[in-house]
Amino acid sequence: MRIPVIGLLVLLHSFVFAQVSKMPDVVCGINNKNSREDYVRVQQTIYSLQKLGRLQFKKEDIEAVSLMKTLQPSAPTFIRFAWPLTSRKSEEYAYLTSKNFIDLDTSECGMIDYNGGKHTYNGHNGMDIGIGPYGWQRQKDNDVYAIAAAPGIIVGKRDGGFDGNCSWTNPPWVGASASGNFVAVLHADGQTVSYYKHLKNGSLTQKDSGDYVSTGEYLGVIASSGRSTGPHLHFEVHVDWGDPDRPEGKLIEPFAGPYNPDTNVSLWINQPPYEEPDIMGIESHNSGTMDMYTGSCDSSINLNTLDNSFAPGTTVYFRTFFRDWTDGSQVNFYLVKPDGSAETTWTPQSNGSESGYLCSSYGPEPYRFSYYIRSKALPLDAPAGTWAFRFSYYGKTYSHYFAVGCLLTESFSGTQSGTKGFLVSNRITSTATISGNSTNNIQYRADNEVILSPGFTATAGCQFVANNKGCNRVN
Repeated sequence: MRIPVIGLLVLLHSFVFAQVSKMPDVVCGINNKNSREDYVRVQQTIYSLQKLGRLQFKKEDIEAVSLMKTLQPSAPTFIRFAWPLTSRKSEEYAYLTSKNFIDLDTSECGMIDYNGGKHTYNGHNGMDIGIGPYGWQRQKDNDVYAIAAAPGIIVGKRDGGFDGNCSWTNPPWVGASASGNFVAVLHADGQTVSYYKHLKNGSLTQKDSGDYVSTGEYLGVIASSGRSTGPHLHFEVHVDWGDPDRPEGKLIEPFAGPYNPDTNVSLWINQPPYEEPDIMGIESHNSGTMDMYTGSCDSSINLNTLDNSFAPGTTVYFRTFFRDWTDGSQVNFYLVKPDGSAETTWTPQSNGSESGYLCSSYGPEPYRFSYYIRSKALPLDAPAGTWAFRFSYYGKTYSHYFAVGCLLTESFSGTQSGTKGFLVSNRITSTATISGNSTNNIQYRADNEVILSPGFTATAGCQFVANNKGCNRVN
């Protein structure tokens, strides 16, 4: 669906994988009850592997467990987890949307997460991590992988399930299990199992039950199989799998926080912040009718309005994607000319005056995913060269480059510094030196080729990018 806009700040309080309303009040997508069959299968597999003598953990993994037992004897498990997702490619922006956590309120209707907030939904028994901003396209492109969060032995796999589910009820989700396609890993303490659910059909690791996996090893592609409303990973940690009456064992929330009764220490090697404000993408378009998903079941996206090359006098439409935007946040946008001077500045309003702005009704809870759209008519005498759409957000400066009157070539020598980008349609050549300062961020982007001639130096500590995404290549 395409909607013409001039100035628009769209903010979505809900997280698409948990609910479609503003508050996460729908019944859970995955819980212990609708996943019981999978827990039983995993328990039976562990018993079978034990009898076959195939649960042989590596010495260094067992030693790591012993060390954690000494250092943190009261922890519910002595396994420590790395982050369970990674991208197959270098990412310029954040690609993981905000998280939904375990519901630690055991009452029938209440819900609370480990930090005392409501980044969860009733009965939820794991952590959801979405991908974006174009989740369905990322699933199609096999962009984001589930990886083993700790070393261990595979004790469960399910593949072959439909991976395009987008609703729990209408249309009904399709599949044999709410978990969808998944992998389960038993860790070196012999009691802790991690689950990786909703994976893409046919993408699961070729390893099977009884095979060892190391931390960071590929398990499958993030998708939307099982009881899911969009591509994401559902990650669970359970201990004490051996109870015949409770094959799932005990569910553990790995995040340390004031409302987590299970642990006062984090089970993550590096626990991420509760909220992570970040940028998930910056785009320039040649039309205000830019496409965007209109709901969880809208899985098609047409980005033919994306453009990096404009003529003087034409209108450029900018779209910026935010993660965890909170009411009161302020961003100043700058349109920067090739000589470094500012052409225009904008500040999105947080008082309702911005067209399309939605104010939060739930106190300090952030909008999990939002995007800001603004247009600018370029002057008729706009100078040719590379322009920048630039802003700072939570202490980090972001620049999106586009060309006006796309130049054929550029050539550089001497010293380059600062934050600068250069887009051309053919070739960039350089013998320049970029000093090793972290504030130096230089980008060479040519449709045909970038030639770094003898003498060119990008000193350690600087940021330097060279690629073929020039004036006429936007993807």
